[in-house]
Amino acid sequence: MARFKILLFLIFIFVIALVFRLYHLSSVPYGFHSDEVFAGFEGSFILKNSIDTYGNFLPLYFDKFGDYRPIGAFLVSGFFNLLFGPSVFATRAGIALFGSATVFVIYKLFKKLYGDQNSTPGALAAAFIAALLPWHIVLSRSTQESVLGLFSMCLGLVFLLSYLKDNRRLNLFFTCVLFFSSYFFYTSHRILVPVVLFGILGENLIWRSGKNVRVLFSIFLAFFVLTLIILATPWGRGRGQQVLIFNNPQVLTVGQNLSFGDGPNNVLTARIFHNKVVVYTRQLVSAYFTYFSGEFLFMQGGLPDRYKIPQQGLLYFSMAPFLILGFVETFRRRIFIPVFLLLTVPIVAVFTFDDVPNVNRVSSMIMPLTLLFGLGVGRAWEFKIKILKFLAFGVLSLVFLLEVIYFGHQYLIHESQNKSFFRNDSYIQAAQYLSENYKNYDSVYASNVDDLLIYFWFWKAAYDKSLRYNAYERPQIYLYENISFIRNDCLNDKLKESNKDGKVLLLNGGDCKGIEGFTKDKEWVRGDSTKAFTAFYKR
Repeated sequence: MARFKILLFLIFIFVIALVFRLYHLSSVPYGFHSDEVFAGFEGSFILKNSIDTYGNFLPLYFDKFGDYRPIGAFLVSGFFNLLFGPSVFATRAGIALFGSATVFVIYKLFKKLYGDQNSTPGALAAAFIAALLPWHIVLSRSTQESVLGLFSMCLGLVFLLSYLKDNRRLNLFFTCVLFFSSYFFYTSHRILVPVVLFGILGENLIWRSGKNVRVLFSIFLAFFVLTLIILATPWGRGRGQQVLIFNNPQVLTVGQNLSFGDGPNNVLTARIFHNKVVVYTRQLVSAYFTYFSGEFLFMQGGLPDRYKIPQQGLLYFSMAPFLILGFVETFRRRIFIPVFLLLTVPIVAVFTFDDVPNVNRVSSMIMPLTLLFGLGVGRAWEFKIKILKFLAFGVLSLVFLLEVIYFGHQYLIHESQNKSFFRNDSYIQAAQYLSENYKNYDSVYASNVDDLLIYFWFWKAAYDKSLRYNAYERPQIYLYENISFIRNDCLNDKLKESNKDGKVLLLNGGDCKGIEGFTKDKEWVRGDSTKAFTAFYKR
């Protein structure tokens, strides 16, 4: 296929990816989650002042609740907010653009893996499915840092495979830079990068006569040691400790309940069948296979709830035949990297218990899935029997088109009604109202249960270097100018205690009723019909 035609196809695919990631980006996903607003505001604050609101100079992470989120996504979102002004669109646009650009990287990665001339149809198919994959689209539109980690790791693999073919040191340099940067985009990549390098090293030893083994081993060892160093720090293991399955008391409770069921005189039986090794092993194996279930991949997707689309899986059903064909073709070509990645990515996730099965922690499965899909399409393209080719590219293409339309409908229409409480629905609107009205009153009281203060600063573009806020401790009362941000939904009692005179504005959260002497000005109702905020005033 001529290079110009290939370029046109790639541009077309990229435009599709852009449309699916930027269309109505301000309103879909519905709401503006606190993770997003922290990324947008703190990122802008750091870029403006070189410190975060804790006062940390050029931080590597941001600690919201002991999670120590890597700072990379903050800087990307912050940059676009400074460029276009603070908005939901600007906060989401940066990561959405990286998600769109991933199609080029997937195409190039496919070509590097299966570098013959006949690989172009498969490479284009891999890029095309990456552009339209529900899993990747939803994460790209949700300011999710795993999208940046995936982009960085895929591009790092492109440069690594280039180095293995031409031995150019510049390619090796970019490999290390990109793998290193992925450590500061998403935490699971601190485990995944050494695993990927180990897989490439193993395949090189088995199938490639050990070429470049010293270089590969050196890179693997360097990143393995880097991972150990990071995990030895409080910020490196912070999120892991929070969600580590061995810290989940519910798993042990299962074993204890089974032991009690054996009776008081069967201690030996209980120790044989219901000891910690058995209980945890069964839990880990069950969790692992969940990530390959039809329910997770094709029917319902996974958690957290804010990424769920009603009655929509992460993949399309029409992808299944090509994935199976690609899996078979892998063994014919003896290039096992995609299969190795597909099987190993969930290993990190199975050791966690919060929000499982989790679409973020295994989002790197997107890479091998798109590669295997492209490999299957490339193999089907070579079919000599016309009826098989018609079934592959006629019938399945029609089914695929219908599935894409269905996904678009579910996402654009029904997503807003699906547990919008978990996406901080109406917070940015309440913050805008507060920003526009607080100076008209002598004193203002606002519910700060889920960090409305940060939404307020975000909308107001308040980047004063002296601002400080401890998101981890979340003070009960935070004073900003004439506003008291209070960590309660209902502020009526606080207002009665203060007995403030003059003009007063009250912004209550949830279903909190009004207070005598105050007039209701406005209320905000979430997409799922629950009440978010109500504004009352006294003049």
